[in-house]
Amino acid sequence: MKTMTAKEIICEMESLRNEEQRQVLMRFFKTGHGEYGEGDDFLGLKAPQMEICGAFSFKMSVDDVLLFGCDIFYLVNNLLILALCFRMYSESCNGSDDTSATTTP
Repeated sequence: MKTMTAKEIICEMESLRNEEQRQVLMRFFKTGHGEYGEGDDFLGLKAPQMEICGAFSFKMSVDDVLLFGCDIFYLVNNLLILALCFRMYSESCNGSDDTSATTTP
């Protein structure tokens, strides 16, 4: 499986944007002025699409994965958690103590 950069994954997610589903999610999560989700934004992707994008991130450096947390879209922020989970699972299965998994100061 090809390893992609965070920017490539975010561009791929943005290319899958579904405006109709985005509007449904924004109503459901009450993102309007004064509502509890005010300011949250969505791409309109469903979980399987996010999981596919997340699968490309498991070999990325932690520094690159952390870029997901800086994005304006709610789902891309969640990809940060998914990518780290993929990485931790992969390392636990392989017994890896890969030092490239640590961030640089």
